[in-house]
Amino acid sequence: MSIEKRDVRQWPLSDLIRFTVADAETGAVALAELTGGEMVTGGSITVLTAWNTTGAATVSLGDGDTDDRYADEVDLKATGRTALTLTGHVYAVAEELLATFAFADEDADAGEAVVEFTVVREGRQTETA
Repeated sequence: MSIEKRDVRQWPLSDLIRFTVADAETGAVALAELTGGEMVTGGSITVLTAWNTTGAATVSLGDGDTDDRYADEVDLKATGRTALTLTGHVYAVAEELLATFAFADEDADAGEAVVEFTVVREGRQTETA
């Protein structure tokens, strides 16, 4: 058997990023820096206050290679929580976590959402089991 048993563990790293209609702009906005060796292992986008626009309003979550790697066109006009799609992608080099906004009309004056995500880093250890 070639799998080696490990007796070390790590605390997951997490972040919570809150944004409002005033922060959202059409296009990609950097939310966080992911370092080489990290993998997103959980998270969600939660719309707390729906965007009150007349047209469509969405956000996708990804990176410079794939703009919707973790979430694709989450509706900002409806409150609720959307779990991230976990891909198992491990970053070889540092990469920005990007929120990509799309608006049919930019007439909204209310709206608030939270992006929460958790990462682990290969080879990192903080505890011995």
